[in-house]
Amino acid sequence: MKRSNQRGFALVTVVMLVSLATVSAMVLLDVIETDIDIRGNERRAREARLAAEGGLMELMNDQDILGIMPTPDDPSSSTTYTPATDSHFADEESRYGELSYQAEIRLVRIAPMLESSHNTVRAVIYDVTVEATVDGRTGAGAEAEVFKAASSRVGVIQPRIHGR
Repeated sequence: MKRSNQRGFALVTVVMLVSLATVSAMVLLDVIETDIDIRGNERRAREARLAAEGGLMELMNDQDILGIMPTPDDPSSSTTYTPATDSHFADEESRYGELSYQAEIRLVRIAPMLESSHNTVRAVIYDVTVEATVDGRTGAGAEAEVFKAASSRVGVIQPRIHGR
């Protein structure tokens, strides 16, 4: 074989190997970028879930919550709750963005618990739903059912309300 024919073949082989290495590197970078995006979304979703659970706990510990809970004569039987300005979530920013939550409290039903000759004790049952967001785009929720004992004098007739 002549030497001049081999030079062209070596050049074609080197160009093909460099092209193959470049395409492989580009595919690998795309896979890594997709994996980083997926992991970031998972972290934001986990952070939103923790914010929803934290918001639920903050709502339950709020001393003023009894004043805003819906009453049986409330036509919508629900109310919204937003954190106070001194809330942990008011100025909170996590590694993944700004945390915020909003809750809805719905009156589910009023059920008898105990009756005596002096007063009647009823269980007022509420459904609390908390929706939290991280950076305004990734959200998660938490739910709880709240029982509140309420007493009244004998002879006061409480409405039988079932929200669901």
